[in-house]
Amino acid sequence: MVWAPDAIWDPDQGQYFVHWASRFYSADDTDHTRAAITGNILRYAYTKDFKTFSGPQTYIQGTTDVIDLCVFRVDDNTLLRSYVNSSASGLPVEISTNGLLGDWSNLGTVANSAGYEAPYLFADNIDDGKLYLLADHVGSSPGLSGWTSSDWVKGSFSKDSSHDLTFMRHNSVLSVTQSQYNTLKAM
Repeated sequence: MVWAPDAIWDPDQGQYFVHWASRFYSADDTDHTRAAITGNILRYAYTKDFKTFSGPQTYIQGTTDVIDLCVFRVDDNTLLRSYVNSSASGLPVEISTNGLLGDWSNLGTVANSAGYEAPYLFADNIDDGKLYLLADHVGSSPGLSGWTSSDWVKGSFSKDSSHDLTFMRHNSVLSVTQSQYNTLKAM
């Protein structure tokens, strides 16, 4: 069972780092009729062409379910990631300055993010240093909510209530240049 795949270019490997959530079943349970033998874990593989992949490896495995990884490259040396850890009180934000497979430090938990999944980090295209995090609320009153941060190094994200995104669910953001935007707008 696999879901929520995503990919990010890893310049250290010269390949795409493809990640997803998965759980494992006994080898003799090919129809998955019995309980899984692991909780949900985050796995990865590398590819240059999205046709052939390295063998999958475990990336993050907690004592409880871990799903919905988002990795964001801040600059050449800095990566941020967030994911759902069912034992946490909200969405963690972690930082690495030595690569996807390097050391990660916890910057904190996004305020008021309990009950959210599918975190997605992205940069403001006008205000350097400003980041956004979108996440999908599950349960009652589902839909996207947003957080902003100009102090992400401290893991500080503030909930943005100025936009109503509750009509949307799981998300991604595609960055475009002004020229690309103008072309799209003119269509």
